[in-house]
Parts: sequence; C-alpha cells; structure tokens
Amino acid sequence: METIFEPLKIGYLQIKNRIVMPPMSTRLSNTDGSVSPRLIEYYRERSRGGVGMIIVEYSYIDENASKAAVCQLGVYNDNLLPGLSDLAETIKFYGAKAFLQICHGGGQSPSHLINQRPLAPSPIPSKSGEIPKELTVEEINRIKNSFGEAAIRAQKAGFDGIEIHGAHGYLINQFLSPKFNKRNDVYGPGFSDRVRFPLEVVREVKTRVGKKFPVGFRLNVTDYLDGGIQVEESKQFVKLLESSGVDYIHASAGTYESQQYMISPIYIERGHLASLAKEIKSAVNIPVIAIGGINHKTGRNIIDQGDADFVAMGRSLIADPELPLKMQERRELEIRPCIRCNDGCIGRFFDGKTMRCATNPGAGREERFIITPGPESKMVVIVGGGVAGMEAARIASRKGHKVTLFEKSGHLGGNVMVAGVPGFKSDLKNLVEWYKHELDSLKVDIRLNCEAENDELKKIGPDIGVLAVGAEHYIPEIEGIKISKVVTASEVITRQKKVAGKVLVIGAGLIGVEAALYIADSDFASVAADKVEEVTILEMEKEALKGVVSTNKLEINKRIKDKNIKIIVSANILRITEQGVQYMDEDHCIHTIIADSIVVASGFKSKWDVCNRLEGFAKEMHIVGDCNQPGKIINAINSAAEVAINF
Repeated sequence: METIFEPLKIGYLQIKNRIVMPPMSTRLSNTDGSVSPRLIEYYRERSRGGVGMIIVEYSYIDENASKAAVCQLGVYNDNLLPGLSDLAETIKFYGAKAFLQICHGGGQSPSHLINQRPLAPSPIPSKSGEIPKELTVEEINRIKNSFGEAAIRAQKAGFDGIEIHGAHGYLINQFLSPKFNKRNDVYGPGFSDRVRFPLEVVREVKTRVGKKFPVGFRLNVTDYLDGGIQVEESKQFVKLLESSGVDYIHASAGTYESQQYMISPIYIERGHLASLAKEIKSAVNIPVIAIGGINHKTGRNIIDQGDADFVAMGRSLIADPELPLKMQERRELEIRPCIRCNDGCIGRFFDGKTMRCATNPGAGREERFIITPGPESKMVVIVGGGVAGMEAARIASRKGHKVTLFEKSGHLGGNVMVAGVPGFKSDLKNLVEWYKHELDSLKVDIRLNCEAENDELKKIGPDIGVLAVGAEHYIPEIEGIKISKVVTASEVITRQKKVAGKVLVIGAGLIGVEAALYIADSDFASVAADKVEEVTILEMEKEALKGVVSTNKLEINKRIKDKNIKIIVSANILRITEQGVQYMDEDHCIHTIIADSIVVASGFKSKWDVCNRLEGFAKEMHIVGDCNQPGKIINAINSAAEVAINF
C-alpha cells in the first residue's frame, strides 16, 4: 500500500488515509449561516470520493462580530445543530472523518455585515482598509467563551473534531502577528504576550470538549508580510500548542494582503508551502498537514519524502471529488485537473457569489447538475475542438448520444493549447490531455484536420448541432497595424513569428501581460534567434489586468516587477511606424516609444462569420464558448456544460 493511503491517527482518532480536504468557503450556506441542502450535496460528493478527512469551511462563532462573509457557515447557536448534524452525518457516511473549522473574522469582518466596527487586537486596518476597534479584555474573554461554546456545539452535532482557525489574517492570526498586534497589555506586543490569546482559546476549547476529542490548529507559518509572523516564531509557537493539547497542526501561510501564497495561482509551483510544513514537523511530534496547490502528484511526493503527515488537496478536490479513489485504483489519467485559475472558487467569493469551478461545472450545484441518460439517443455534431467543444462532447456522450466532433486543426484544445505553452501555465496542457483521454474512453468520433461545411454536416443528419468554433485575435484599427514588425500574441507564443530587441505589447489584459512575461522569460530568450532587450506594455484603459482575480494579480504584478516590464496605462495609440508606436496620454501629451517588435494582445472576437456560415445544419442548434462570447476558461466550459446537460 502506498504511504499516502496508509491510515494514521490524529489523537485518538484514526484517519483512513493521508488526504485531507481543507476548509474553503463556498457561500453555499443559507444567509443565517445554517446548513443548506446544496452544502450537504457538495460535501457528500467529496466524502464519497474517498478522502480521509474533511475540514468543513470556516464557521463563525457568535452573533456579535465574528461573521466574515455573506452565506458563511455558522456555529453560533443551538438552532443550527440540526443542519450541522446532518452535514457531519453525511460526511461520515462514506468513511471520511468530519471536522469543523471555527473562526472569528476579527479585523476582516466587514462592518456592513456585522453592523459595527470590526474587532481586532489593535486599531490597524487589514486589506479592507477599515480601522477596527481595539478589543477590551472583557471582550476578549467573551470571544474565548464563544470559541468554547462553538466547539462543544460541533461536538454535539457529531463532528469527529474541530479546527481552530489561526491563520489568514483573521482574529487569532492578528493576535499572533506583530504587524497587527501593537497592544501594551498581557496580550501584546512581545511574543509571549501575542501567543497568550490563542493559547487561552485552545485551553478553553479543550476544557469544553475533553481530552479525547481532536482539536487542530491552522496557523500561518509565515504571513509573507513585512513585520508579520516569521518561521522561527511559528516553530516556537507550535511547541506551545502541542503542550496545550492541540492534536495536529495545519501549516498554511499568507493573509489577504499576500493572498497569492494562501491560494496559489497557476504561476506558483505546486506544493509551494510544503517546506513550511516540514519546518513545523521538525518542531513537534503531533501530525502536520501540508497545503499549497497540492494535487495527486505533489501530494504523493510530499508524503513519501516525509515532509508532512497529511496533505490537503483543496481545489483539486473541488475539480474532481473522486481524486482519492482514482489515485488508489491507479486511474490517474481520469483525474480532472484543477488549473488554479481561481476564477470559480475564490474569484466568485470576492464577487459575493456561490462557489463554482472552471473545470468541474457541477461544483457547487451537485444537486441539480446530474448527468443522466437522455430519453432517446440522438446524433450530436459539434464543430470546434476547444475546451467548450470537448466539454459538450463529453457530456453529450455520457448522456448516451452519438457524438461526432469536427476540428479544423490537427489537434484538440484550441486557444487553451496556445495559452498553455509558457512553462508557468503548463496546468492547461493537463486539462487538454484529460479531455482527450475522456473523449477517447467515450468513443467520441473525432475528426481532426477537417474544416466543416454546412452541406457536409447536413448529410450526417444530426439531431443537435453545437458550434464551438472559438474566437480569434481582435486587431484594432490603428494606422500602421499591418506592417511586418507587428505580430499577434498567439504567433509569438507558438513561435510562428519572432520578436527581438525592444518589444512593445499592445494590451495589458491577461493575454498581453502573460505574453510579456513569456517574452521576458529566460526560457524564451534561450531559444529566441535574437535577444530581447526590454519589454513594455501599452494599455488604453486606466488599469492593467482588468477583470483578473486579485489573488492572481498579486503574483503577476510581482513577476512584472521582477522582469522589469514597464506598463503604461491610459495610452491612446495613434499610429504604428517602422520606428515604434506613437500614443497620447490622459493629459493629451503625445509620446513615441521606440520598438523593434510589436505584439498585439487586444483581446479576442467571436468567429461570427463561421457561425453564420454553419448555422442551421441541424434542427436544434446551440452556440457555446468563445464563439458565443469571448471569456475565460470557466465561461467556455460551463456554458457548454449547461447546454449539453439538457440534450
């Protein structure tokens, strides 16, 4: 048996394997914090998939000021016990152990939600910018009591254990962090005073639930902030936690000011926090959970190397709830990958919406996104082999329909294959490979190098036609745009065209910025015919990376700075010449940038000409993905799934 599937105890409790689902906010609870049917179905799917332990998302502990988000799960009142009990029972039914994370939002609880100023150790604003009220000792004692009451409530509900949230900029983390704790009493600012409140919470909880009920603690090993918690202090602190009766340590990092480390985007290597778990493991004898963009491959390596006792696979289990079973049964090619785009999980959280997933359209709506056979088998013809076309083909085939997919190029994947060329976006290639394996297993008739024509499609006699022909680069009408030194981002990334010298990229959306990063990368330079000297980006809008989730934007901006890429915003491009680009700034001053190569990355436009040409080859027609409206991968896949599930 692989080590990752060997059982291991947390306190007196045996966990069947080393794979943990960590707490991640879903916004699937009711507005009063009670458990909803959709929340139960979400966790049912993950438990049924073979995970060893599920730590249910952060739950607020009182009705005063602990709530941090709309539709956050609550554990503040006995009226919530029936729903919590159903949730714990559902998770445990399939053999997973059920833990509940309890949390106080602290300075990150928004005032509009709690109807008062947020509460914190010191009046120091966090990312929201709100200045919190400094807690009195009396208020601190009340919060400790609320933690204890929440813990006993979780125990009564039937959970196997609880986890105290001491990370990510919430209240306990703020007490621990020298950046946010400037108190001058027994709770700060020195190390022995900053750890007092967290340790008192632990003792309160342990007193309430008893020695045999497991209590874990999630902490920031480092805040990744100037003046924040550092590794050596955390190693001292976890020893105190262990002596206070904590049964495991969940080793995380980052706050919402440094959230790219907390919820790593595709640009950061998988398992990037495992080294922190290893540091903590060297300081304690209790189990340590590693986290940080871990999938089945990195998780196995972390366990085999002994860097941690358990591995938390969060977004990977959102993308594929059956990941543990597929690992155990050696069906790893069937594991649907998380691409760490962060658009469906954390991006929608920031937008105040319920959780979704780019690669798993059923995530967050399990109770109604069930693929069942259609009333009769139909002939479905799909034109376009990008992710939208492949998703439509996958679902239609699983519903029992006969599916033929036409793709004019020699490969599947469409623009996603282009986007996946840079090394920092290799996860996208994994997604395309997964789709190819799925369609092959389902015996979908795939016709590559075949440009579909309306008359030919009609001869097949399809009942349903799906157009998923994608989008193409939008080329703005700028004087000089057709000169030879102007190329598209796709042409550069796929090496169809070369760039060298001083490179200017037009467009600071995600496409343009990623192209600029790729061009400035040493790997690109090593195979380029000529050396790239500098990269500049021009953007017409007032901001770069508009519409990009903040988690990703933080890391991208860091890399832009590291690569010395200059971004100029509010730039109205007037003309392109053999010397470079002339533009007008917001003060109506005209500037000229010398450029040897110019890369157009001004977004995409739908291929409506193709859609119009092929429209009507079947009685029932659908348009999905970028050819309906250019967008992100989450839009392409989900739009296709929402159509195909009704075939």
